[in-house]
Amino acid sequence: MIPKSGVTLRFVLIALVILSILSMLVVSAFSALQANKQSLIQSYLESNKQYAQKLSFTTGNILQIMQNHLEDVSLQAEHHSYEEVQRLIDNSWTSRNVYFNSMVVVDRDLIIRAISPEFTGAHVGDQLTSEAARTAVMQKRPLVSAPFKAKTGRMIILVSMPIMDRTGEYKGFVGGTIYLQEDNVLSKTLSKHFYDNGSYLYVVDKTGQIIYHPQSERIGDDVRMNEVVQKVLAGQSGAQQVINSQGESFLAGYAHEEYSGWGIVSQTPSSIIFEPSKDLVFEMIKLGLPFFIIIMIVAAFVALKISKPLYLLAKMVEEATVHKGQINTELPEIHSGIYEVKQLFQSAKLALETIDHRMHQLHMDIQTDALTGLANRRTFDQKMKEHLESHTPFSLIFLDIDSFKKVNDTFGHLTGDEVLKYLGGMMSELTRPGDLCFRYGGEEFAIIVPYGDRDIARDVAERLRSKVELTQSPTGQPITISLGIAIYPEHGADAAEIIQHADQAMYQSKAQGRNQTTIFSKE
Repeated sequence: MIPKSGVTLRFVLIALVILSILSMLVVSAFSALQANKQSLIQSYLESNKQYAQKLSFTTGNILQIMQNHLEDVSLQAEHHSYEEVQRLIDNSWTSRNVYFNSMVVVDRDLIIRAISPEFTGAHVGDQLTSEAARTAVMQKRPLVSAPFKAKTGRMIILVSMPIMDRTGEYKGFVGGTIYLQEDNVLSKTLSKHFYDNGSYLYVVDKTGQIIYHPQSERIGDDVRMNEVVQKVLAGQSGAQQVINSQGESFLAGYAHEEYSGWGIVSQTPSSIIFEPSKDLVFEMIKLGLPFFIIIMIVAAFVALKISKPLYLLAKMVEEATVHKGQINTELPEIHSGIYEVKQLFQSAKLALETIDHRMHQLHMDIQTDALTGLANRRTFDQKMKEHLESHTPFSLIFLDIDSFKKVNDTFGHLTGDEVLKYLGGMMSELTRPGDLCFRYGGEEFAIIVPYGDRDIARDVAERLRSKVELTQSPTGQPITISLGIAIYPEHGADAAEIIQHADQAMYQSKAQGRNQTTIFSKE
């Protein structure tokens, strides 16, 4: 009986090589994708959390400024007739319409005594009927109302300040309105924070109604059932992955604004993390394919060398079985297989080392900012965690290019990129050995100064600021930077607190005229 033909040894060896390499690539790709995915999720969550907290701080400042403006008007209204008050709020609205869409003076009976501008749809002598106006008269204190629909059909928020006469008797209130579905101070401030990748932010009042959203038709929606909204209305700040009221998955950061009770939510679609993952897979395939082809050629050659003697012997046995009595006693020339095995081992080892090197290089690329060559935000978070876990004292310097938008608008984004690279080079040149420089995001940079007290940190910051101020940048003229310093553990016990305080100090530098260094103070 003639035995049935089976698979050849050459096929088995090649199949084993292919299976081994593919398994290695699949495991490596899966591990890299998982690590990249988790890194991106944490990065977006932390970024959105910090961003929401920053905008919460900005929104609170705006509301306090609005109340201060109204307080100025109310103090003057105590001593003037309503005719004079009309001229007063006309002048005030003209100079401060950046904050209010309209201003109104109302007596204790809710009768409008003065209004500006005159084309609001309401008139002097009209009586207000809104719950917001009645609440302002009843409580006789500064208020920020919940959203309500006015007679004109507008969705409005009323910011009010009581008017008292010289004897302390309540006379009414002066109010400023924000038209939620039209251009207003919130939309002008927050509409700047909308990105092409689908990230956006929205604001809810303390009842859970949306008062700002990039889609104006969403204003007034009740989103109290949203898990993030529930937390932010409870006074919490943080970040988490969430399914919104429309069934979409987002990576959300949220912050509670204490002054008004509002909540700010900054969120990025969860789907955004899949694009870098696709790019990573493509890059791995592109890098690995040439080596895969080379290994297959080598494997086929080695398999042929190893299997050929056995194949010749098998053919001889087969011929002897088929053609009985006609056995060729001359054995085929058989060469030792040791050399071929070594070659296969060396080729595989070389290929694995090359792939490992490429994976290491890819890992380094994930940790480095491609434009400036500095460490990126992911590395910053890792280094902050290491210093905090080891309780290593350090100072954190936050710095921001002053008027960087003007650089981009005037010289173009290519020159703007050169300015960012220029500043990154200056940071690397002027900091001390052991200091860690990062591009935090956009035009914001950070420096961790290990074991650096306030004097050392200030010296590092001022040395950099002075050098930048006196050196010609890629724009053809010097730029300036504003810097803020927070010190661990003096100014905070965790990363979020240290970052927030350094950021506040930096913005204090900007508020005081830019091009200066401020050390955070709890006072």
